[in-house]
Amino acid sequence: MPVSPKRVKIHHPIQTQLLVLPPLIQDCQPLPLIDLIAQMIDQILLYNDKLPTTMSQITRFHSRSIPNISVGDYLIRFQKYLSLDNSILVIILIFIDRISKDPQLPINSLTIHRFILATITISSKHVSDVYPKNSIFAKIGGITLGELNMIEMELCKSLNWRLSCPFKLIQNYYINLVLNHPLYTFPCKLTIQPSNSDVYLDQLN
Repeated sequence: MPVSPKRVKIHHPIQTQLLVLPPLIQDCQPLPLIDLIAQMIDQILLYNDKLPTTMSQITRFHSRSIPNISVGDYLIRFQKYLSLDNSILVIILIFIDRISKDPQLPINSLTIHRFILATITISSKHVSDVYPKNSIFAKIGGITLGELNMIEMELCKSLNWRLSCPFKLIQNYYINLVLNHPLYTFPCKLTIQPSNSDVYLDQLN
């Protein structure tokens, strides 16, 4: 199921005042961004968990049971210990979109935590000049180093090594998340542009 916020509506209680976020993703505080991403993933899981899973679809990403830590708390855990770049958080959604075309790697409540861990490990190496060893990622993620090494390689193969995420693509995902969330807004009008164009900012009167 694609994760475009335009296709997944999130319902929340009525709130009198919108939370204003900065237009550029690099200026956003981590917690509001984690909230946006976690809620989007939760909506995806709500849909995907209803889909049947066959034995042939069991992968290294599957946990024996659903982890007792929520997606939001899991992301906060990584943010606490690694101070992740905002783009790494958004790349989780980009990779989910890309992997949705592979029926052999379903994204559901049994696979999402290891998927997030593998994505953070991979994207950290592409986004940051300095990044922790895999043993650190594994410890924070709650699995062994050997398991992490296997799912990291498995995810790279499932993505056909399409690991690059241009900044404009990441920025567009961020804008789309905020524009389609009932509790967040921008201080100015933003328009999604093709990835080969700049994001257009139109100041409101």
